[in-house]
Amino acid sequence: MTRFRHAAGAMLLALAFSNGAAAASGTPATGAELLVDGQIARAVAQLEQALGRNPFDPVVLNNLAVAYAEGGDWERAQSLLRRAARLAPGDPAIEQNLRATDQWLARLVQAGDVERRQRRDDEGEPIRIPPPPPALWP
Repeated sequence: MTRFRHAAGAMLLALAFSNGAAAASGTPATGAELLVDGQIARAVAQLEQALGRNPFDPVVLNNLAVAYAEGGDWERAQSLLRRAARLAPGDPAIEQNLRATDQWLARLVQAGDVERRQRRDDEGEPIRIPPPPPALWP
């Protein structure tokens, strides 16, 4: 999970800085900075506030999607990335994130079906171990 967190953080900061959203020294941390620091709940709260101020910001939508994915809510991440892709068609980072999220969810569903059919614990119950998450947002 640490590898994923660092990979996600590097892309998020690049997106935030490219949009001029970098915080000056001494100012509160941005949602992207909080996410890189591992403070997922605070990052989600800050990014939700930013989205409330401007619901049409694809960078905030992307960053919020990464925060939700980091917290394990892949479906919400996918929904946010779809919105971001509609607002910024052709944005390579958003398209890559959406494609990777779509593939991850498809693999998760498929792997869950395979796991239920093939693996059982000592009591005969299915063992549902998802595959590791993809290296999103390299």
